[in-house]
Amino acid sequence: SGVARGAVAGDYLRQLGATLGIVNAGVFFSVATLVMMLTRFFGGIYFDRFDKRVLSTAGFAIVAASYALLPFASRPALFFALALPLGLGWGVVMPLQAALMFDRSAPQARALNQNLLLATMQVGFFVGPAVAGVLLGAAGFTGLFAAAALATLIAALATAALRQADDRLSPGIDDDD
Repeated sequence: SGVARGAVAGDYLRQLGATLGIVNAGVFFSVATLVMMLTRFFGGIYFDRFDKRVLSTAGFAIVAASYALLPFASRPALFFALALPLGLGWGVVMPLQAALMFDRSAPQARALNQNLLLATMQVGFFVGPAVAGVLLGAAGFTGLFAAAALATLIAALATAALRQADDRLSPGIDDDD
């Protein structure tokens, strides 16, 4: 999902906005980032109360839906409105993925695994825009954002599968034990 976010967060949102005739499309990312920060601030108490896998899967699904809808946001209000669920999804997914990595790691591997998680995300921010440029050239904005939605949906399915596997191994035990 880091590659998808890196691709979307780059210059491509501004370019999509310009293509759709939307002035100041860069404000989209500001709104999404503000919602992401508010989600983390106000949602943090819920991240430890509820199953991280379920919340993360839902967050990925929200992000995937937002990516899929972006190229069809023909009016500025629709375009900027999509910043709200996208920021919400980013605000849920990013801290919960880090928490899941920490929870699932053996104590002696937690620091290493957290560093690998961050390094992988940074690789996504670096590689994402390059991959997005190739996709944009080959498939246009609809193809680019469909690919971002698909990559994010795969992350949602992987997180949901993690829950299914955990439930088979330890029925009745959630990830917060």
